[in-house]
Amino acid sequence: MVDTTFLHKNKNYILAFLVIAFLLILIIFYNVTGGFIVPAGDTSAGGEVGVDIAVPPREVVIEQETVIYHEKTVNLRHDYGLFETELKSYGFYEHDGKTEFRMDIWVHNVGTDSEDFLWEHGKIKQVPNIQYDVTSAEFDGSEIPSGGERSGYLLFSEVPESLSGDATFIIGHSVAFSTILDFTSQAPHTFEITIN
Repeated sequence: MVDTTFLHKNKNYILAFLVIAFLLILIIFYNVTGGFIVPAGDTSAGGEVGVDIAVPPREVVIEQETVIYHEKTVNLRHDYGLFETELKSYGFYEHDGKTEFRMDIWVHNVGTDSEDFLWEHGKIKQVPNIQYDVTSAEFDGSEIPSGGERSGYLLFSEVPESLSGDATFIIGHSVAFSTILDFTSQAPHTFEITIN
């Protein structure tokens, strides 16, 4: 049989102990205003340790457009002139009710100065005499600093979905100045691809 006299005699002490333990747990995990305590060393919320961040951020619902990218990953890379470039993937990209051919690219300025990568010269070429020019891009190739990297994609709206066979993908041009010959030239960054 359980000795209930101990519990009855000490119920105030037991209750006080439980209340203190509960309050200690609350103090450890929450501050008095109900917000979380910023851990020591985390100065992301105003630069102070223990800053109240009780007000949660407002949720914003953004309607997403339907995007389908039938991509083929290639990850071909080469170093040519002032830029190391990579053709990451390509394929047909369905967005905003239209289908366009897309090339995902990456460029790295290996020169000593800021340079422009001219994505506007992007092309797809096939023999005999078939050429599709880039129509738009999500890529900023202007003034890439020495050692800087950029990635994005090029879009071609005129490419038929039946595209297949051997093709030359030109993802853009870089500009180089020859001090020996004293003139400026543009060099295309090309990738030879067999499209299945």
